Amino acid sequence: MPRKTEVPETCALCGCRVHRFGEYAKPTVQGRSHATEHHFIPERFFGRSKNRQGTQRDGIFTACPWGFEGKTAVYCYECHEELIHNPILLPDDVTTFAELIRQNGLNETEKPATREKIASRIQLFHSAIATGLKTLLRRQQALAELGHTCINESNRMCMHSENGCESVHRALEKLPLSLKPGQVPFSNGLYFFYEKGETSSHGPLGRIVRIGNHPRSDDTLVRRLRQHYSGQKNGSVFRKFLGGALIRSLTPNSPCLMPTPGRGHWERQNDDACALCAPVEEQVSSLLRARFTFRCVEVVDREERNRLEELLIATISACNECAPSATWLGHQAYSSVVRGCGMWNSQSVGGAQLTPEDLRRFEELVGQTVNKWHLRATATVWRHVLPSVLTDYISRNNIDQVFVAGSAQYVSVLSRPRWWEPADCRWFVAYVGRGNGNPYEIVPRMLGEAVRDLLGSSLTISSKWISL
Repeated sequence: MPRKTEVPETCALCGCRVHRFGEYAKPTVQGRSHATEHHFIPERFFGRSKNRQGTQRDGIFTACPWGFEGKTAVYCYECHEELIHNPILLPDDVTTFAELIRQNGLNETEKPATREKIASRIQLFHSAIATGLKTLLRRQQALAELGHTCINESNRMCMHSENGCESVHRALEKLPLSLKPGQVPFSNGLYFFYEKGETSSHGPLGRIVRIGNHPRSDDTLVRRLRQHYSGQKNGSVFRKFLGGALIRSLTPNSPCLMPTPGRGHWERQNDDACALCAPVEEQVSSLLRARFTFRCVEVVDREERNRLEELLIATISACNECAPSATWLGHQAYSSVVRGCGMWNSQSVGGAQLTPEDLRRFEELVGQTVNKWHLRATATVWRHVLPSVLTDYISRNNIDQVFVAGSAQYVSVLSRPRWWEPADCRWFVAYVGRGNGNPYEIVPRMLGEAVRDLLGSSLTISSKWISL
């Protein structure tokens, strides 16, 4: 009889071959690959201890909630002792889990006599881990199905998605959050939605959950936002995703979603809502008003706007640091891409990402938008109050020479009416051309240098200072 070949043991996690030939725990390849068994559920949870055999203590569980009491798996020493036994919980993770504990009524002020709450906290912790792992796996599978790559069609190397994502979040934080479409002071641009309860290390106050545009027309940014907030599902894919997820979270077998995800009349484009799902339109509007905010970046050129939208979606959706929370409504969306990437976007996911040059251009646009918001907030003062104050000051002090330094936007506001006459007024206008850097950083430096040089020359007028 031929001898039966033994199947080599492998680690249940990393898949490496393991052995039982000695050198356990030594800092060698042999030591790190030594086989070791680990209980799925710790023995101490049932009042037993392998290290203190014969010692009995109060157990946490009388019966295993998962049905795996006493069962084990084989791992390498590395995965067992250095990975499983040493889970990493960062401060944000601790805060998040503490909030989950509180929301589930499992927090304590004094230790109770029974161990029911710690048992429930253990089960909640496992649920958080299991949900996070499944979410991350779906995310990776969705990106793999789309052929995700980090080299775009022009063979330009993209930024690492985590770096690009962090930079985008940081740049957008300079802009105000809006609650209503009518608050946006321009008509062309990109919008970035944030959702209550969705945060990440890149967006501790809110991660980006949707990026959008008005790709086929100009001057319709505000109208597009209004379609999301108060339109209908056939006019907004965003509303269709939200409504479908709402229905599925409340009534998974709703006839409005049948026969399969994405094929029911609510989730199918151009199908009308029935009497059952018609009220969902108002529920979506209420959800948007209650749980979503947004920021906008002005991008006038349509071609640039459309290109940046695609690059930004691909970059943010590929970032593992910005994974959705366990309670994110998007887990109920019919689109596997939405579920996988953790954003309410299905197009451009897995596409070409931002290059360093693209990011610099985006930061320039953000800087220009910041100036526009500031100008809007102070325009009344600059147009109507300050000129009168300056005219009075010039007259009272018999001033015959005035110098004004400002950005092109502020100068355009302050130069009307001609409040300085009859004095001579010279202007330094700071302007940053496209592709020359972030105006939000460059313009203040230009103004400071211009005033410094003017004072250093004893007010000698150079060609930088012009008359209007």
